[in-house]
Amino acid sequence: MPTYLITPVWVAVGVVSLLFVIVLFQRLFRARLGRLVFERFAGERILRKDSWVNYFGRSQKGLSQIRGNGALVLTDSALWFLLAVPRREIEIPLDQVTCVTITRSHLK
Repeated sequence: MPTYLITPVWVAVGVVSLLFVIVLFQRLFRARLGRLVFERFAGERILRKDSWVNYFGRSQKGLSQIRGNGALVLTDSALWFLLAVPRREIEIPLDQVTCVTITRSHLK
């Protein structure tokens, strides 16, 4: 192999390896979150769930928050979210929900 191809080949191998590790960790986190949701809501009726959603923060806590991923569950009585890292639960009773909006940016 010509020497001018060695560096690009190693860079490509490094990028592919990094992407593999990222996908592997994402799948492990999703599986763990799915198990935690199953344990938490055993015997309860789940209307909707997603084990990999984005967390943009809470407006009441200000700018000192970080984004993250976690599991989101809708039941008959509450909306429940489990942030993966750091592990934190947020539960909002449905009778306290006053409006719903869609945001595409962090803490706006």
